[in-house]
Amino acid sequence: MGCVKKLLLPAISLFLSSQTECFSFNDSPRMTVTRTLQIHDARSFPPFQLYATAPAEMETPSAPSLVEPIADNSYSNNPIKRIKHLITNLNANDEKTNLHEKSLKATGGVWKTKFLGKPAYGVSAYIPEITKNLTKAESQGLLISDWPESVLNTLGHSSLVAGNAASDKGRKVFLEAMSTRSILGQSLSGVEETVDAMKRHWQRCAETGETTTFADDVSAITYKVIAVAVFGPGSLTDGDMKQLREWTDTIAKGMFSFPIDKPIIRNIPFFRRYPRAMKARREMRELIINKIADREAVIAKNGADHESVGLLDAFLLEGGLEGDELLDFCVDNVILSIFAGYDTTASMSTNLILLLHDYATTEELEQIRSELNGFDFQSISASSAPVGGMLECVPSLKSAVYESFRFRPVVGSTFRKTTGPIQLGKVALPANTTIQWSHLHGSNSPTFFETRDRACPLRFLSTNEPPPFIFGYGKHKCPGQFLAHIELLLVMKAFLCNFDFSLIPDQNTKPTLPFNKPKSGLKLQLTAR
Repeated sequence: MGCVKKLLLPAISLFLSSQTECFSFNDSPRMTVTRTLQIHDARSFPPFQLYATAPAEMETPSAPSLVEPIADNSYSNNPIKRIKHLITNLNANDEKTNLHEKSLKATGGVWKTKFLGKPAYGVSAYIPEITKNLTKAESQGLLISDWPESVLNTLGHSSLVAGNAASDKGRKVFLEAMSTRSILGQSLSGVEETVDAMKRHWQRCAETGETTTFADDVSAITYKVIAVAVFGPGSLTDGDMKQLREWTDTIAKGMFSFPIDKPIIRNIPFFRRYPRAMKARREMRELIINKIADREAVIAKNGADHESVGLLDAFLLEGGLEGDELLDFCVDNVILSIFAGYDTTASMSTNLILLLHDYATTEELEQIRSELNGFDFQSISASSAPVGGMLECVPSLKSAVYESFRFRPVVGSTFRKTTGPIQLGKVALPANTTIQWSHLHGSNSPTFFETRDRACPLRFLSTNEPPPFIFGYGKHKCPGQFLAHIELLLVMKAFLCNFDFSLIPDQNTKPTLPFNKPKSGLKLQLTAR
């Protein structure tokens, strides 16, 4: 019994005290008590807010603290009391807003919190100066990603915290292969074919009166698109695609679990998720390495006439995947791209359609449609593509996407750890400190948003309010952001410009983990325009 208690008590502690805020998620899915309780209305989730501004000069603090940060006392460290608090406190978002406003005045936006039961500091992602400081610190090697061991093992160390020469080279290749220029030049036709196939499905639904589940539709699109962008058109069979999705789902279930893989406990329900996730990772790695060998053979056969298609080709043409470190980087980032890319974009698209249905006026929706109708990918060359991504071409849609992030985030928080002293706001942090960069605090802030409780799809067309941005900052900024721009633009053009839509009554649109898409998947009735 004593051994069981030693195993279960840390599990309960990890599960219940891993988050200071009840809607705080990491860069990737995590289990939280909110999945069971569902205590918060879907429309009041705060946003994912990121800044990509240039780093500011940063002082190196000489004292442990310039100002003592306020503490977030919203939740008890006692697991039982915390559950009662979550059940009874339906005004949690107001408490978060109050904490945010207090920290703005007292410390410039820094507060004490906890991460995985350990002391940490929370910072608001809505404060540009703090994000500049974090970007600067990361560029100086003073910040690293802070992930639980189970996440590092299932998704890969080299894709999350690597900082060696191989990862520097690999990231350069990755960013170039996933740039707007490369996608337009190499993968666009495959992306368009995938979206056109789904458009035909929507047309059948409109003709027959059959309902469609939008989240499932877009997930199917984004998964195929990522496969094309990574492996190249035609490189994966239908069987490969099915297997990859099964492995991805298994990894998602086990990435936030106890990193214990012992035969004696593998069949105990509480502990089986991690071993299964690691098995799925090994099998996915084997398939990726086999596909690398296939692409090597194609490149060798084509010789100098070979035209690069996909991420694997980019790695191979850059000089091969010699050395274990570079191979590990490639494999880990392919796994992370498949895992993180398909469901985040699908959730983002689904939440956007829900927001447009619930809050867009007829005039606002028609303005977005008009911009989409006037946009043609064929008019954009690889060299003339906007640096900020393809959403720059459709400002009304871009504003609606930003407002969707503010209103219902795809991700709640990301985490870093200091390797040396840094200063954030009015607080100096020592080395080995965990930082929770929170996109949740500030979305309903009266300091930032005058009409914070009302969704306005065109809010960010002309405003001084800080715009949300979903793709991160610094070295770990999402390398797939430009592919996501193209996917979103193609999906919205195919859907909004060709169909009117209505929600099927009495469906549950509350958000579900990991990426806050509606629990029902958003069931729609379509009418051809």
